[in-house]
Amino acid sequence: MVAASATDDHDEDHHKCACEARKYGVSISCTSLNVMLVEKAIEHLQLPSNNCNATKNACPGHFFLLQAHHDFCPHDVLPAAAEKLIHDYEDNYEECEIARQYDVSLPNCEPVSCADPSLFTNAVTTLANNNCNTTCGSPVCKAAIQTLLMGHDSCDHDELTEEAEKGLHDYEEACEDFLCNTRTSLYDPSKEVCPGDVHDDDHRILAATKSDDDVKLDVVIGIVCGIGLLLIGVAGAMVFLIQREKKGKPVFAALV
Repeated sequence: MVAASATDDHDEDHHKCACEARKYGVSISCTSLNVMLVEKAIEHLQLPSNNCNATKNACPGHFFLLQAHHDFCPHDVLPAAAEKLIHDYEDNYEECEIARQYDVSLPNCEPVSCADPSLFTNAVTTLANNNCNTTCGSPVCKAAIQTLLMGHDSCDHDELTEEAEKGLHDYEEACEDFLCNTRTSLYDPSKEVCPGDVHDDDHRILAATKSDDDVKLDVVIGIVCGIGLLLIGVAGAMVFLIQREKKGKPVFAALV
């Protein structure tokens, strides 16, 4: 199979992350709030008592948050642990499909053949043999990292070796100025048309049949949103107090 982009037949054969997001009642974006959600998901996945990696699909909602944002957002936006942690868990979960967000400052990646796994293992070898972790500006380093990135984003994860999967993240930071786009335009996951889209009235029925992991995920989302609102409230109060001080009318002085 030759992948012309990460958004063609590759998405049709798997669940789209944008549609899975509706199931869990979350959005997919690279904002600070969503990064907080990913951090909480990582904490849940790594907590031994949750047994998230002991059996198949034990914590699907939390893995979804990690995987969808890992695949969609720039590597330097997410927690450092997300880049490699996902590959320790992916064998126990069904992944959804979403390509990395389009970056107008980057060129488009060249197509790759997903049917040729040696293409990606050779790219890792090239990166290692040419000290691309130190400087990635040479033509061979740029070609290798872009091949690896396109394969990672457009091929099924079982078409890449674990070495190739993790190799990308070993060199991604050093080569961040030489990456490429694996999709051809900006993408808004919230506007994705999903099979079986239902009316608002039906959403209440779906919410009532959530799994235990979905409920735990809702709690995490609620906590993070609550923290966000609290921080906004504190910031507003600080601004108010500072303005009163500047006007010579301190709030606490009036109470004495």
